[in-house]
Amino acid sequence: MSDELQSIPPGRTCSYCGLELRADYYFCPACSKPWRSGEAGLGPAPEPVWDNETRIRKRAPEAYHLFLCYLAAVLMAVVLGVILSGGPHADVNFLVLTAIAVTAVTVWASRKHWEVLSPILKRPGLTHPAFFAGLLLGAALVGLNLVYHGLMEQWFHHELGEGAEDRMEFFGNNLSLPAAFFLWCLVPAITEETGFRGLMQTFLLRALTPRKAIFVSSLLFAAAHLSVISFPYLLLVGILLGWLLQKTGSIYPGIVIHAAHNFVIILHATS
Repeated sequence: MSDELQSIPPGRTCSYCGLELRADYYFCPACSKPWRSGEAGLGPAPEPVWDNETRIRKRAPEAYHLFLCYLAAVLMAVVLGVILSGGPHADVNFLVLTAIAVTAVTVWASRKHWEVLSPILKRPGLTHPAFFAGLLLGAALVGLNLVYHGLMEQWFHHELGEGAEDRMEFFGNNLSLPAAFFLWCLVPAITEETGFRGLMQTFLLRALTPRKAIFVSSLLFAAAHLSVISFPYLLLVGILLGWLLQKTGSIYPGIVIHAAHNFVIILHATS
């Protein structure tokens, strides 16, 4: 019996029939007139059984809202890129537009949810054993990337004929290496780790177990890249980076490995 039930004053009587009330009833045993809330006797209602999608909508709607903001930013960059297409710098224009749009969303979301982000910014995490394990796993993923996308390139070349490889190449050949590192490595590493791991994954932990939160945030991360071909690989990258955040409690290991991963891919693609 709860403290509220036990604290009924002795001799308290029903206001309707005048008979003495009992602590184990929320109504008068004689005339059935309620004298307190039924919930006081029953205790708190059990938590409803929700599926994962409902739990996210109820407890972590910010994760979906932020994903839609990123998606809108990328689509806006695509539209502007198409409008400004043509000439030798079309791919560079698209990279710059995407960097500006995604950075704007990240800055806005970081300021709005600073209390969520600040704890993982205070921990360095670069000496944690998981960071060194992440470096090894990241190297393995780079190898997987080269094999997987190499097979996709061969398939496109076979199906689409001559010139297919040129259509797949999208690394900004007109960029210097420092500019390519900034647009392809540094900006994505900072903005995506902040948005998808630092914010979305943390939001999702309010509704899901850590494993499910990592998986869902990785799904959103892969989907935001708008690449059907790269989706399976990006999902694995997202899981690795999400695991790093969960283990180290810091955003910096993910930023370092994310930037290094992209840099190795660029070096291979432009060599």
